[in-house]
Amino acid sequence: MATPSAHVRIICIGNRMLPSDALGPLVHDLLARSTLPDDTAVIDGGLQGLNLLGAVEGARRVVFVDALTGVRERKAMRVPRQRALDNAGARFDHGAGLGYLLRAMAVGCDAPPRAWSVVGAAGPADAAVIEAVAALAVAEARRPVRNRAVVNAKG
Repeated sequence: MATPSAHVRIICIGNRMLPSDALGPLVHDLLARSTLPDDTAVIDGGLQGLNLLGAVEGARRVVFVDALTGVRERKAMRVPRQRALDNAGARFDHGAGLGYLLRAMAVGCDAPPRAWSVVGAAGPADAAVIEAVAALAVAEARRPVRNRAVVNAKG
């Protein structure tokens, strides 16, 4: 995957063929038809896993959009950083999901994103949830990045 030139990237991940995992692709479809803030790109990450390391390389901020598990309420939410990292558990393979990619950013990128966050909702998602998650992703994309060198997966 070529590295996008935008400094802020909203990466929507998931499997559009499974209703419980289709939130990311559905949010991508909505945002791709929307006007985004300057210097912001929306990327359909699908099921690319570690291939997304190229998409995060050199970004100032990355917002990941994904269907959430272990959440009861079907509402848009920002996932705490440690919970997003811990989601992979002890696994170190594609089956570990987004948590695995987040951990790999610190070691697999020459220039990891300076800031990252995860937003999503439990699925399957209806139109209202898709719109709410899309709005939250854009709000996260607009958040200022603290002035520090690099925020890696542990920071």
